[in-house]
Amino acid sequence: MAKSKRTKTDLKKRLHNRAVKSGIKSTVRELNQAVSRKEAVPAKESLTKAVRQLDKAASKGVMHRNTAARKKSRLTRRVNAATKPSPAQA
Repeated sequence: MAKSKRTKTDLKKRLHNRAVKSGIKSTVRELNQAVSRKEAVPAKESLTKAVRQLDKAASKGVMHRNTAARKKSRLTRRVNAATKPSPAQA
């Protein structure tokens, strides 16, 4: 059976969206590993990368902008809590 033009474009868009979401998940995984190892510099670098990817995904319509904002907020809080110096060090 021949595919319609709509079916072809849907498939192409779905594959692209899946790749974008996979890239975001990989970056978030990197960030979580850096946070769990208490490494401030790699965690902040991963956060910057993740925020950029989330903003781009939201602007391209891969995910809703509120979803991207929520994820950015949660990641930022996680990094700030992990890299904040403890009261004993201050």
